[in-house]
Amino acid sequence: LETVRAYALEKLAASAESRRVRGAFVEWYAAFVEEMEPLLSDSRQLEALRLIGGEVDNLRSALDLALQGIERSDYPLRLVSAISRYWVLRNSFYEGRAAIVSVLERSEHGDPRLRAKALISLSALLMQRRDFSAGWSYARPLSPYEAITDHLAVYAGAMDACFVGDERATQQPGGFYGGWI
Repeated sequence: LETVRAYALEKLAASAESRRVRGAFVEWYAAFVEEMEPLLSDSRQLEALRLIGGEVDNLRSALDLALQGIERSDYPLRLVSAISRYWVLRNSFYEGRAAIVSVLERSEHGDPRLRAKALISLSALLMQRRDFSAGWSYARPLSPYEAITDHLAVYAGAMDACFVGDERATQQPGGFYGGWI
């Protein structure tokens, strides 16, 4: 099967239709994972896991093509945001983290709402693994949150001790919440 795939890709690369076909491939998979995304959180979860699992190699290829700029710049953000719950459910944390970080690094000027969704997806993956930094900030927060530009949010519970001035900050119940300073 891999030989057939390699042959087909070689023929496609030589074709005048290569760019259009690759773009359609990326577009179809972006729509596919966006359709599957809500199913991963309801009673159809097992079916969605099966369907996505059968397409995971093609999804990786679509993401690679999207990152090469074959299509519009929002496709990589759409792909990683919609597929992130799959990575959590399949314990594919490292693949998910690597993909989302790669997309975020390459899409600095992408749609801010899609970037925010990708950041939330990354946060969900990292929280599930209990792999989080003690602090973070947003270089370009969305409206109306511009006031937090150049501020730092911290997880007090991720540090030995956290002080704001002379006051010791304590972690809120739940372990998820950070505070802005």
